[in-house]
Amino acid sequence: MGTKRCDITSRFQRKVHTLNAKWFSPVFDSIGLIWVLGFVLMLTHHLRIGMDAPEETDIAITPQDLANGFRSGTEWHAIYLREAKVGFSKLERQKTEEGFLLKQMMRLNMTVMRQDQVLTVRVKTHLNPDYTLRSFDLKMDNAAAPFAAVGDVDGATVRVSLKMGDYEEQKTIQLDKPPVVELGIRPLLLQKELKKDERYAMKYFDPLSLTEKEMSIIYLGKSKMHSLGEEVEAHHLRRFIGEQYYDAWVNDLGEVLDERLPLGYVAIRESEAEATYGVMRYEGTVRHDVVEKSALYAKKVTGQRDDAKRALWKFSGVSPADFQMDGGRQTLRKTEVGYELVVNKMHPPGAIDDKTKALALGDESMLSIGHPKIQAVIAQVKAAQPQNVHFGAALVDWVFQNIQKKPVVSLPSAVQVLETREGDCNEHATLGVALLRGAGIPARMATGLAYLEGRYLFHAWVEYYDGTQWVSADPTWGQRYADVGHVRFLLGGLQTQLALLQVVGNLNLQELTWE
Repeated sequence: MGTKRCDITSRFQRKVHTLNAKWFSPVFDSIGLIWVLGFVLMLTHHLRIGMDAPEETDIAITPQDLANGFRSGTEWHAIYLREAKVGFSKLERQKTEEGFLLKQMMRLNMTVMRQDQVLTVRVKTHLNPDYTLRSFDLKMDNAAAPFAAVGDVDGATVRVSLKMGDYEEQKTIQLDKPPVVELGIRPLLLQKELKKDERYAMKYFDPLSLTEKEMSIIYLGKSKMHSLGEEVEAHHLRRFIGEQYYDAWVNDLGEVLDERLPLGYVAIRESEAEATYGVMRYEGTVRHDVVEKSALYAKKVTGQRDDAKRALWKFSGVSPADFQMDGGRQTLRKTEVGYELVVNKMHPPGAIDDKTKALALGDESMLSIGHPKIQAVIAQVKAAQPQNVHFGAALVDWVFQNIQKKPVVSLPSAVQVLETREGDCNEHATLGVALLRGAGIPARMATGLAYLEGRYLFHAWVEYYDGTQWVSADPTWGQRYADVGHVRFLLGGLQTQLALLQVVGNLNLQELTWE
């Protein structure tokens, strides 16, 4: 589809409007923390957009505020799920001599795999007068796995220091142009004379995944609504993540008044007293399990899963073009009413090309395959490797046997997992890939859905090349060969996983057949 440039700092494009395990106990399963983390990241994406100094801002906007396109102040948002409060977000903004200083703090109470979790995220961002990024400081507080990222920007170069527990890593990211963070997109958008049903796309830098992403927004016009006890006129914006969308209502400065979030969560502008009431004591908060809420059930199931050699899906509702569902042990075909997917136990034999091999052996952020602790484990496993067991399988076994199964809402690094010896599927898969690559075995992370106790939940596992073929293996469940209940949607780390948000509420699994 053709596009043409708009004059919002040359970053927006206008488009034609086209809306279109068996050992687990029932009390704990280590599936789906990848989804929780993805939701948390997505939530902070949504809530960081307001351009938010010490005094709480009034709902009314003055002519001077409009002329400036910005005002200093503090905003509070309550986060609800099914009409029950589960958290809050505080947004502070102030003008500085260098541009803008933006601060956000979010606290979220959630139940994850039947365990209460409290997560606090803090982000401090300095922007230039044109809303491009100058520096950022992000902290994710979690007793088991604290995470911090501090970055400085020089033109189109981003230099980042990552800290995960006692482990630190330096990273340099080269972009095509000076980065804009999502904080600045809506204020920039509202500086234009918007037309109803126009779509805008913009690339922005995400300090959580340390990658450049693209946001797509459709302007749906103005509407009346109530906020902080007053009737106000709000701009209705629709943001797209793949084919799934989330609606938001913002004022003329781009400050969020009401926003719909993944999994039925809602963020609403409230006073400080209203937004924080009960949250700090975990009172009045709902305990709907976030992982269970994302579960997928088949409408019709045929056959027995035990020892099944393949699984057949008949589904609709999502576009496989947005994922990596076809290839390897999975075969996809389009039908008149949707798609059919076959998942086999084994991948077909075949050589891998040089590009794929190089990517599957390369070091990445959070892996650190040459770290002495990673290499020490590889040497330990090599020394004890059983005969007739592939070294890749022995490494997968080691991760399964030595990492405690525990939900951890954070960004995992392989070295940190070795230090804490605990984690969920994301930690197991991250460490598994690091050990495999560190041993010279091509490996990659696979993410998607895995079948457990009658439903599919979000999960992560590994794929490695054994010299003859790719092997799907699950270090969380101790499966040297992942069963056919594992359905791959994506390959890659955190930077790819947010695409899984499209699946929730959209994927319609009409039939599941075990053969």
